[in-house]
Amino acid sequence: MKGRVRVSVPATTSNLGPGFDVLGMALSLRMTAVVEALPEGPRTPPAKDDLVSRSFWLALPPARRPAAVRIAVASEIPPARGLGSSAAARLCGVLAAAALDGWKTHSFDDAVALVAALEGHPDNTVPAAYGGLRSVLMDRGVPLHAAWPVPKGLAVALCVPGYEAATPKMRAALPKNVPLHDAAANAARVAHLLACLKDGRLGELRAAMADALHQPYRAKHLPGFREAVSAAEKAGAYGAALSGSGSTVLAFCPAGRAQSRVAAAMARAYARRGIASRPLCVSVDPKGALVS
Repeated sequence: MKGRVRVSVPATTSNLGPGFDVLGMALSLRMTAVVEALPEGPRTPPAKDDLVSRSFWLALPPARRPAAVRIAVASEIPPARGLGSSAAARLCGVLAAAALDGWKTHSFDDAVALVAALEGHPDNTVPAAYGGLRSVLMDRGVPLHAAWPVPKGLAVALCVPGYEAATPKMRAALPKNVPLHDAAANAARVAHLLACLKDGRLGELRAAMADALHQPYRAKHLPGFREAVSAAEKAGAYGAALSGSGSTVLAFCPAGRAQSRVAAAMARAYARRGIASRPLCVSVDPKGALVS
């Protein structure tokens, strides 16, 4: 194996409120990895937190691995903040391996399925790979997914607080069982949320983005989260929710000045709690992962 490949993968937000492990959306922040296969050199084991390198080596059978690789990574995605940084890193590694191998071991779809398995849930991996807003279902190890339209003029405001929310910790905060009426309500909200986005009924997003399955349990570990959601809605957001397992808060809002106003309002809500944060104005990424 020889050659050089560049892989660029977008950030993602998942759940969008009620769509726990079901809905995900690609955003306009990116992680880029340039991977070069080398004919010789030491093959040092990658660090435990180096998901790009670990995923690269994992994706290749031993007989097809190069002697060594050189990997350079640049990322705009804040880590451990619910913006899909681990899915992006794993996609960078696996897609780079598949591309350098001439797509002999994994097709693009195979690579995405492998990353979804490594992640343990597909809601970040699938939109990061294919772009846009996606619903996804795992069926016997294969992610079945559908693309959903996003209205023109719908903007995304983010607020990234200065503390991390590790996914394992946030998943451990969830109960093993939930009331039947909460599960039924969330199913109805997911259907209505997708219908509202498809039909442009943005005024109904606040009700559609309510959630009873994960946010109430995670909020106890996320200081300022509830205040940020309330501030976003008061500032003109159509609706707001936890991005993935947190700690970032996502808000849908009108494009233009309202987008920066909503982001700034969330940052002020955190500041009142004595928490530093970073407001961001982003857009939906329609392209997904790019390999060149």
